[in-house]
Formats: sequence, C-alpha cells, structure tokens
Amino acid sequence: MAKKPIPGFTAEQARDRITAYLQESLRSLPDGWSYADYAIGDGPSDSGFGGSTNYKVNDHGSDKDSPYKLLVFYWVHYPEGTAEEAFDKLAAYWTAHAQTVTAPHIPPKTGLSESFREASFATAGHYSFDLTVNQNHALATNWSSPYFAYDPSYMNKAFMPQTITKNGASAFGEPPK
Repeated sequence: MAKKPIPGFTAEQARDRITAYLQESLRSLPDGWSYADYAIGDGPSDSGFGGSTNYKVNDHGSDKDSPYKLLVFYWVHYPEGTAEEAFDKLAAYWTAHAQTVTAPHIPPKTGLSESFREASFATAGHYSFDLTVNQNHALATNWSSPYFAYDPSYMNKAFMPQTITKNGASAFGEPPK
C-alpha cells in the first residue's frame, strides 16, 4: 500500500505540534528543564546541525510525489540528577500521556550497558518518538511526524526551535525564561 500524506496537513503544522508536545511535557517537570539541539555542557554554536529535517518517505519517484515527515532530535537538559533519573521522570510522564509502544527498557547493571535506557511512544495524533539514554549518560528524544505533502517552502530546512522550555521556544541563543 502506498504511503499517503494526510490531506491538508503541512510541515509547519508538524513543527508546531511537536513543539507543543515538548512544551506540555516540560510543564509537569520542575523549572530548569528544556530541550535543545545541543548537548549539556555545549552551547548553541557547538551543535553543528539544526536538529530537524524533512524526510522523504519514498526513495523512488519525484520529490513532489513522495510524502514527507518531520524528523526531530533534541537533547534533554535537566537541572539536577542523572540522565537515568531524568529518563525515569520523562518516561513516567509519557506513559501517562501517550500510548506506550515499547515499555521503558532498563538493562541490568552489567558492564557498559548499565546506563543505556530506551522507550518508544506514540500520540493519538500519530506522532512517534523515543527517549534514549546513551552510553555517554546523555538523554535525548527523537520525534517523527505524520506524513505531509511536498512543500517547497519547507524542504531541506532545519526549522525547529533551537531550544524549547515550558515558557516558549527560541530559534537561536538562550532559551526563553
């Protein structure tokens, strides 16, 4: 079956909804939490990439004939505790507010894998996302939107905010206070 975009759904709507989902999750957490396209300890100019892309779903055919989806990557910034503790808080939030696709995986404390954690979720609006703590004890989230039609004004642009807090989003520089 051919993959089809949702009629009338746009890249801009995908961006706005992912931003809103992320802001909503922060409202349940203490002050100081944020999402950013740069790692903890780095600054906005250190990221080297925009953290998002419009992804062509079909490898064949013309660009205009393929549906697209927005792929987004953010590091999770938290004011205290460990990445594993932050993962537990976000996984608990999303378990209560989204459909859990893959229950949180917390491996036994053996060797290098003891810090690795992951969980997959989906929203009622057909957005899917993961939470992951990697081998460097860093917490990240990856999001994928529902399909939208080709839109030349948004193609090949990293147009997600650089930082997101419970109080808003910022394209560049410091997160909103």
